[in-house]
Amino acid sequence: MTAVSSKDVSVAHPPRLVRVHAATEPPMLNPLRRAAKSLATSVVSSCLLQSLNAVDARGRYTPQLLAEPPAPDDAGRRIAYRLRADARWHDGRPVSVRDVAFTHSVMMDPDSDIPERDGYDLIERIETVDDRSFVLHLSEAYPSYLDLFTSSTGSILPEHLLGGRPFTSSWDVEVRPSSGPFRLSTWSRGERLEVTAVDRDRAAATGIAGLTFRFGADAAQQIDDLIEGRADVASPDLDTSTLARVQDSGLSWGVGPGEQWEQLSFQHRNRWLSRRSLREAIAWSIDRDALAAMVPGTAEDGTRLDSLVRRPHHPDYRPAFARFHRDPRRAHDAAWRAGLDWSRGRLIGEGGEPVVLRLLLADSSRLRIEQAELIAGWLDELGVDVRLDVTSGRDLLHKLASADYDLALFGYAGNPDPVGHNTLWMADPAGGPPGVAVHGQNYAGYTSATVTDLLRQTTLEPDQRRRSQLFAAADEVMAQDLPSLPLFVFPSFVAWRPHLEGPTPYPYQAGPLWNVAEWTLRDLPERASGVHTAEQRW
Repeated sequence: MTAVSSKDVSVAHPPRLVRVHAATEPPMLNPLRRAAKSLATSVVSSCLLQSLNAVDARGRYTPQLLAEPPAPDDAGRRIAYRLRADARWHDGRPVSVRDVAFTHSVMMDPDSDIPERDGYDLIERIETVDDRSFVLHLSEAYPSYLDLFTSSTGSILPEHLLGGRPFTSSWDVEVRPSSGPFRLSTWSRGERLEVTAVDRDRAAATGIAGLTFRFGADAAQQIDDLIEGRADVASPDLDTSTLARVQDSGLSWGVGPGEQWEQLSFQHRNRWLSRRSLREAIAWSIDRDALAAMVPGTAEDGTRLDSLVRRPHHPDYRPAFARFHRDPRRAHDAAWRAGLDWSRGRLIGEGGEPVVLRLLLADSSRLRIEQAELIAGWLDELGVDVRLDVTSGRDLLHKLASADYDLALFGYAGNPDPVGHNTLWMADPAGGPPGVAVHGQNYAGYTSATVTDLLRQTTLEPDQRRRSQLFAAADEVMAQDLPSLPLFVFPSFVAWRPHLEGPTPYPYQAGPLWNVAEWTLRDLPERASGVHTAEQRW
């Protein structure tokens, strides 16, 4: 990694735009809605809207809009908060307790299209102490209380700007609220998105007038643009060729532990994949070690992932899925148990119908496409005809949410506490349609009363050792049921031109711009490649 020393930073130049490569264009900038549950939205919205707490690169929860960490009392049923005195909206209004209460009311409104309410549904009332101080009163203690109003999905909303507006309207691009360092200025969908600094004095001090985003380029194009001065910072999926290029380029770059875990999701509503034995046959067909070996990084990240609740670097990681490795004989035995026959090298179901599956993935990652082709080849040996459905990142999110896939290859990113992923696997306890999620993220249609009960207990269990046991027990059940097959963890990676100071690899929900408020753009000679005025854009 090429380090950039802060003592070399000079910002005598007029503020300029920083050009950011992002693989996927966000579907919207309202980070709380179901349709926006993606890293693409978090990367941009985290620059605009802040939350009470944030998560730093080491996984520590730190105050963002708060003056100090929240203070639980009464066995965790009361939590006291105090907002920063300088927390402001873009129009100068202070961020107040009214905004927190408004945000909570929006979250609990069934018409808000919000996919998860764990913890928020325990809040019985919000007691106002003064404009900046308040107390959450919970019906039960919530061990993951630090996750409340944290990261982009816990962003605080301005009551004075959004009160009375339908939450599912386009307020994100019409009102353009901001409590962060930047505010949305321009969004030409499919082309570019631009945000400008709210505080002009801070822009002058950092040399950064705003950020201009370009979406959709693959890793090779992103690195080309960095090297040739057409971009300033990028965070593509890391593969060996990308790493080799940045190592020899003179760019600054960093690789760190990852929290984006890659999986192969099985659509349980599919007539073939509803059979556990066929899911097992697929799991026995895939060489997960070979897929993981394609990903450079630390030893803990460049290895196979064997859990759906923990990452390898976590002390409570247990390899529940370790039994699955490439074994064609076991794969064929499992397919036979699924009631399938062979004819001319193809798996055939009832009525002589061949098993054909559509594999959904995004077009923004060359590595993921190569891995999908490998998976299709291994399943072809099993006798399954796999058709690749390579689509845009935006369409991928839509197809996932509408269960429009058979197999899906994609990654999740979250926060240190795995409770945030619970609703991926929890089924509706009210007896609704099979596989309908409690809060709308169980896209695979997986139904297990045991897993749902175990994960629900993790939201209330105060003893951390017992809580870890509950997560591990749920993981063991899922290793038998195979709602998804975990593959590997992507390391966090960011590359930037040396005139920037501040980018740092970051594994959690906010993405590579998590600390953009701390970045500085150095002064360089006019002839230096990549230096441009605020008027010069993509």
